[in-house]
Amino acid sequence: MVAIQVQNLIDFVAEVFGHADSSQAAGVDQVLIPGDPERKTRAELTRNGIPLPDDTWAAIVNTAREVGVSEVSIQRATA
Repeated sequence: MVAIQVQNLIDFVAEVFGHADSSQAAGVDQVLIPGDPERKTRAELTRNGIPLPDDTWAAIVNTAREVGVSEVSIQRATA
């Protein structure tokens, strides 16, 4: 059996809401929660693509040719 100290729970919830309702610290542009930076990065990469160095992309294209990917498919991917 678990005994819950109701007053402790009430105090904890009040403390959490106190933090949530407080204003942001000086010099802080935005308040983030876990996962926010990753969601922002994913949205940016989805919008703009994943940047690759030219030599990396060339290696991918060469490997595609070596394993028999058609030139039409390669051209579509590089357009």
